[in-house]
Amino acid sequence: MEFYYQGMSAGAEKIAGYVTANAGKAAAMTSRELGTAAGTGAATVIRYAKSLGFSGYDEFREFLADAVHAEGSDDLDVSRLEKTSQLKHRIISFDYNFLQTTVNGIDEMSLDEACRAIRKASHVQLVAMGSAAGVALAASSLFNTFGIPAEYHPDELQQCRAAARLNKDDVIIGINYTGSFRGLADSFSAAKENGAGVLLITGTKAGVLSRYADITFLTPVRNSSNRLNIPTSAMCQIAVIQMILSRMWQMWPEELSAASERIGALVKKN
Repeated sequence: MEFYYQGMSAGAEKIAGYVTANAGKAAAMTSRELGTAAGTGAATVIRYAKSLGFSGYDEFREFLADAVHAEGSDDLDVSRLEKTSQLKHRIISFDYNFLQTTVNGIDEMSLDEACRAIRKASHVQLVAMGSAAGVALAASSLFNTFGIPAEYHPDELQQCRAAARLNKDDVIIGINYTGSFRGLADSFSAAKENGAGVLLITGTKAGVLSRYADITFLTPVRNSSNRLNIPTSAMCQIAVIQMILSRMWQMWPEELSAASERIGALVKKN
């Protein structure tokens, strides 16, 4: 888990660094204890928790405890003694297991609800930062390939500005593993204020972002403690997007086929 955000104070940065590296310990600490461990004070800890969107430190600590529990013990390790032939098969097996977990956790009614919201949307906005940014960019490209107007802005401020322009017929899709990124919360809040539909792809429902989401899809893969897990997390996030698009094609094949052909013709023309 990472808890950094743009424009944070020096004290907040110390807390973010400590919590990112010691989430389990931090979940058992009081605000005073965490402040001491991070080299700041209890007041700074409380302000930091509120800056992330929590009502106070107690709620932030509950989130940490839930998130640490959700991470589980499965992890991808690489040994120098392992043969390449063994490694490649183990990696695929690791990916498959988590993809299967993601599939099993998708509620069919929620999937259909998300499809209907995107179908009626005049615009789909993708928001993400960090390792999920590449997934959001790929998702926006996939939606456009299917004739569904979508965009992704890599800049956090531009994401929020674009979200503020959405209306009740639009949809915003956030992709964030921890479910508690402040920049995305700002974008969600702006979009929801205008009546836009809010979809979230995340690793835990315990985060702040779930409060804004109409529909939440879980991709339970730990990816912060071991960078080798990040590609698997991205695969699971993309898998959710693929499920949405495939289900939409199944529900409205003629409509999406025609839209896709129009996009293809325009691309060739230009």
